[in-house]
Amino acid sequence: MEDNMVSVIVPTKDCRKTISSLLVSLHDQKYPHYEVIVVDSSTDGTDKIASEYDSVKVIRSPPVGPNLARNIGLKNAQGEIVSFIDGDCVAERDWIDLIVKEFDKDKSVGCVGGSVLIDGSAFLGEYMDNTLFTIYPKYSQGGVLTDKDFQDHPFGKMRVPVGCNMAFRRNVLEELGGFRIRWRCPYDEIELFYRVLHQGYKININPKILVHNIPRPSFPEMLRQVYLYGMGAGNFLRTYHLSLEKRAMGGAKGLFNTILHSLRRYRNSRRSRTLLYPFVDILVGATYFVGLVKSYFGGYYPEIKNFDLDTALGLKEGHAF
Repeated sequence: MEDNMVSVIVPTKDCRKTISSLLVSLHDQKYPHYEVIVVDSSTDGTDKIASEYDSVKVIRSPPVGPNLARNIGLKNAQGEIVSFIDGDCVAERDWIDLIVKEFDKDKSVGCVGGSVLIDGSAFLGEYMDNTLFTIYPKYSQGGVLTDKDFQDHPFGKMRVPVGCNMAFRRNVLEELGGFRIRWRCPYDEIELFYRVLHQGYKININPKILVHNIPRPSFPEMLRQVYLYGMGAGNFLRTYHLSLEKRAMGGAKGLFNTILHSLRRYRNSRRSRTLLYPFVDILVGATYFVGLVKSYFGGYYPEIKNFDLDTALGLKEGHAF
């Protein structure tokens, strides 16, 4: 698969301060055969900055959400592998190369993902980069996820990838109908991973497939994101009739392990501000759980109504849209 085209799709909204760093990192990739597609719904001129790069294709999108942008990118992609990264990230030089090598290992691999490192220059970035209870996965070792793993240990055996560092075989995405545009909540990529695994494909994890992410600018904003992830988790469990009890037990165990991990961090580093980590862990865990329970018992996100997909995509609505 070394000569195959890879399409890198970047859904963006108001990323003018970070988009150049991303595009420079993508321009310098080791793998030779790839294209970059920026699907933008910004009002801050992100599309104009991206258009300054000759090798980048820029497509404007209605401001409906990242899933519409991802599907528009998929529709316009030429590659047999489709990878996704966000506009506030930076990719390592071997990012695409390592993705391709993971797909080469096994034809049953439908998805590949890797680690996300947070800028640790401030307390918030340092905390997110070191805690186990994080929105972004940081893998210590690689592995393979199957449908059985997901059913037996939902979200527990190994973290599934995240939307800013994931790749799929194009034919797998097309077979599944792409991302669910009408599902207005976080966990949208996890919902897609569930369908990938349920269809019999595997997800390969390689920690060396690495992107760097700029952290949320404030603690309240991070908590809001955690709350929305909880809402998305509740909506996901409700939609697929999965056990809330199993998820709650796994979450409680995970939070306990996270607090122990944070205490060990303090013991090993003796840095005073790491003493705050366990308290932040508890607050983050509680915020996530409140969102999960509220969503699961009825306060979940509504779907987008009266949206003209034919106009937006130029194709008929698939079963997954």
